[in-house]
Amino acid sequence: MATANIQPRHEPAIIQQHMVQLDGLRAFAVFAVVLWHYSEGSFVHDLVQWGFLGVRLFFVLSGFLITRILLDCRDKVDAYGFSTWYTVKNFYIRRFLRIFPIYYLFVLAMFLGLPIVRENIWWYLSYCQNIRFAMENKFLAGPHLWTLAVEEQFYLFWPFMILFLPRRQLPAWIILSVLAGPFTRWLLLSLGWSPFAAMLMTPSNLDTLGMGALLAWMMKNKPGEPTEKFMKFSLWAGLPLLVLYIAMQNLGLERTTKEAPTSGESFLFVFGDVALSFLSTWLIYRGAVGFTGVTGRILSLSPITYIGKISYGIYIYHHAVFVTLSEIVFPRLGIEIPNYVVLNLLVFGSVSVAISAASWHLFEKPLNDFKKYFPYAPRDANAKAGQNADPDNLDGKNRHQPSNAG
Repeated sequence: MATANIQPRHEPAIIQQHMVQLDGLRAFAVFAVVLWHYSEGSFVHDLVQWGFLGVRLFFVLSGFLITRILLDCRDKVDAYGFSTWYTVKNFYIRRFLRIFPIYYLFVLAMFLGLPIVRENIWWYLSYCQNIRFAMENKFLAGPHLWTLAVEEQFYLFWPFMILFLPRRQLPAWIILSVLAGPFTRWLLLSLGWSPFAAMLMTPSNLDTLGMGALLAWMMKNKPGEPTEKFMKFSLWAGLPLLVLYIAMQNLGLERTTKEAPTSGESFLFVFGDVALSFLSTWLIYRGAVGFTGVTGRILSLSPITYIGKISYGIYIYHHAVFVTLSEIVFPRLGIEIPNYVVLNLLVFGSVSVAISAASWHLFEKPLNDFKKYFPYAPRDANAKAGQNADPDNLDGKNRHQPSNAG
């Protein structure tokens, strides 16, 4: 339809622009994932499941940002009367430009080098590797890519829910999504799945994705005291659960065992994510409104926010960098790197950051710039809403997550 002279039916709310401290949180999330993979065999690795923490923060952040974007788009659709399908089409084009290129480049590299990937290539190409890993009850190549599959599967239905369901029903459906996470984990365990396999399924992760979405809805529709109360509850409910989770893990219980779980392990698996969902939601809220003091200054430091900007590349490349250098390149060169966590972070982490920075500037960002041709709303609607900047904290800036993380 023509968009040259769109007039508003009512004035949509203008959302905040790019939230810098969320980049800082994204940097710490990807650091947790990298630390988990680079610390194997050390007490640091056994102390806390760092990858689990980082992935959950990525998932909540993704749910928050995507839902925030979609709610803003829905306001513009209602205000200016253009087709919702315009937003849907451009949403998926923009997702493709941001997420697919380096993912498929990475899958191509694995395809050329690893027979196991060639045997399972359609699972990777269709973003269904999480299902394949669950079927095998073990990771295949690119173990961390399961979270990208979860997020892509989430994107298949979430935009339709946020954009097309009656507004008054949205909070109920979002809350049901949150509850679906622990319910699915419990159900799959009851059906005989291992915690490991159940973890990989998208419905098992809906509480983390959904909590981010609920935060986005609250900040837009219930700002001020209601959201503050929700955040206080998230903090004080999440902290005891997290302490319990860490204590149980250090007593020898394994959250994602590949065997039949004990009752304690089942409890840890079903409710461990709940703790991280609450705490991650509180962190993201504080980052969105702006931490003050030392925390705010750290999260806003340029080197930290830059790591957040390139975190998608770091997430994708870091595991392959570690395996390729430590198991192939260095042994052939006669170089021996002692397995010290700090040394691993310095050597392999530096290489991962360098590759990710080059990937961002030479490959990702040029492709990302094409998104200006696919705005979520017709340009007249954006101009009349007073939004000179893209509200998408993922697009044109960076993305997690997530994914992925983990």
